[in-house]
Amino acid sequence: MVRKRASIVLSVLAFLLPAAQAQRLSLDLRTTAGHNYAQGGYASVGALGCYRPDSAVAVRFGVQCGTGAVMAYTADWTAAMRLGSVKLQLVSKGLWRRFAGWHIDEFSGLVAIGIGWRGWDVHVGLASRMMADSRTAWLDERTGWLSEPFNLMYELRYKAWFGTRRRWLGELAVANYDDFVIDRAYQPLFSCSAGWLVSEKVELAARAVLHPTGMLSLSANYYEAWFNIQMILKW
Repeated sequence: MVRKRASIVLSVLAFLLPAAQAQRLSLDLRTTAGHNYAQGGYASVGALGCYRPDSAVAVRFGVQCGTGAVMAYTADWTAAMRLGSVKLQLVSKGLWRRFAGWHIDEFSGLVAIGIGWRGWDVHVGLASRMMADSRTAWLDERTGWLSEPFNLMYELRYKAWFGTRRRWLGELAVANYDDFVIDRAYQPLFSCSAGWLVSEKVELAARAVLHPTGMLSLSANYYEAWFNIQMILKW
């Protein structure tokens, strides 16, 4: 009986291992320190997992927990199709953030299309956002929601690889959404980052982000800045 069970387990593993080796999984572990007008100084930790069944599709799930009882959950997927040297992309993203200190729940959804070409990525799309008092019943028809439909979304990103075996990465970006943020069209995030490919399975990265408020209006003031350090594990 034991030999039979062992043979079954080994047969299943033999069947699964080639598939597991063909999968492309990664886990992004990050810690963040920042400051904004609403919270003052804050810190957070987060994790973002990614599954790539092939070079054309990527699915990600993530969570971030911060001081001030701020939490965020995100899920997104990207599908790509290559036409010569140009890569066409379709992106869909969902985000839930809870600001417990202010009793606010925020739900956002985003759909965007884009192209990638020689280190450049350009995306344009639409997003909707709803906000409600977290103390009310979500499924109650009388729950009061504040809705912001059809926000314009955009992203302009440039990546460059350096060094032998392209082990160093530099990146500049401007966008009004990020892994755990979906904002208005006039509030972009400016970011710069650097990455180091330690090995085929480990990458270290650092990133700085400036988040103004009131861009393109009469109140172009600083709102937020943060810095994070990431360790990305791949297998």
